[in-house]
Amino acid sequence: MFRVGKQETGTVTNTVQEDSCDRALAMMQFDRLIHDNAVVPFLQLIVRMSDRLAMGYEVLGRSRLFGLMSPREMFNAASQLNMEAELSRVFRRQGVVIGAEVAPFANLFVNTHPLELNDDRLIDSLIEIREQFPDQVITLEIHEGAVTDLSTIGELRRHLQSLDMQLAYDDFGSGQARLVRTFFLR
Repeated sequence: MFRVGKQETGTVTNTVQEDSCDRALAMMQFDRLIHDNAVVPFLQLIVRMSDRLAMGYEVLGRSRLFGLMSPREMFNAASQLNMEAELSRVFRRQGVVIGAEVAPFANLFVNTHPLELNDDRLIDSLIEIREQFPDQVITLEIHEGAVTDLSTIGELRRHLQSLDMQLAYDDFGSGQARLVRTFFLR
């Protein structure tokens, strides 16, 4: 990795020091993560508490690459490269591939990154998934905090309906009262 910077003399207080070698390695590993689909999907069972019936699986992503093992590390690296949406698409694609293998009749809850809501590639990626897995039950999760434009959510719902996919709000109830209106968008 090559970076250009300015070396300053003196001491700055109240800063967080990072191991620059580890960070550089993580950034190089990020290329492998994206281009080699090196994410490792995990399926977390979703259970309805009232009757303890399985509702499906939330698809979560991890990695075995040094410096990028947790979602936080991966999205931090993605943020530095403006590739958060691409990482989200890789998670989703690999998650459905593994989920369809492990639980072919289960509802797979897949996540989005908030930046994807204004990116046409979100719909394109969902179309590709639907073409590859025409019978898989899929629910797209969007974080409640990402719901800022009701017309965008309404358009997303229409696309999802045409793809026979469902929509769920992640972290629902954390303070976004405007969500009530999105349920009535047609």
